[in-house]
Amino acid sequence: MKLTELNVQFINESDWNPNQMDPDVLSTLRASIKRFGLVLPLVVREISKDHYETIGGAQRLSVIKELGIKSVNCVVVEADDAEARLLAQALNRIAGTDDPVKRQVSLDQILENIPKGEVLELLPDAAIAIGHAISFTPTSLIEHLESFEVSRSARLKHFSAQLTNDQLAIIDQAIAHASEHGAIDDANPNKAGNALFHICQNYLD
Repeated sequence: MKLTELNVQFINESDWNPNQMDPDVLSTLRASIKRFGLVLPLVVREISKDHYETIGGAQRLSVIKELGIKSVNCVVVEADDAEARLLAQALNRIAGTDDPVKRQVSLDQILENIPKGEVLELLPDAAIAIGHAISFTPTSLIEHLESFEVSRSARLKHFSAQLTNDQLAIIDQAIAHASEHGAIDDANPNKAGNALFHICQNYLD
């Protein structure tokens, strides 16, 4: 790992990073960079000579290019595809939100190369997503995107918790059982969310 100044024209945003940023937050970022410059360096990896890819700071790179800044400080790390995705996910926990489809695809790729325990050490809030990983086909991807749009219109909220492996195993079993026994809510297309709500409601009753 090294800190160096790179010409912006040699840096490209990765096409696999699921991180997104709300337009209002992006506007704030733009104002911050215009006033103070780039306070935090980009995190990049070298793909080939004079070709770098962002791991952290894709939105900052976009604003930098928009503002016509020619060079920026970057932390250059050595990382293969899986490690780059893992680091990007860890950095994404700091700011912005994820497109759920791209995030799941990234998690699937990470888990093909890095043990689940190591991933959860850096991404504890990914436990539910990992426990209910989706294998996307063209049809299931369309269905998931449709569900995502319904979720957005319903203004669903995300919930995360840190669990031990034993606790996660029990919760996975409970959610799977509740999902199989009709824990359905038309206002929420997320089966795991409905199942968890159903379990909590039964407990309170």
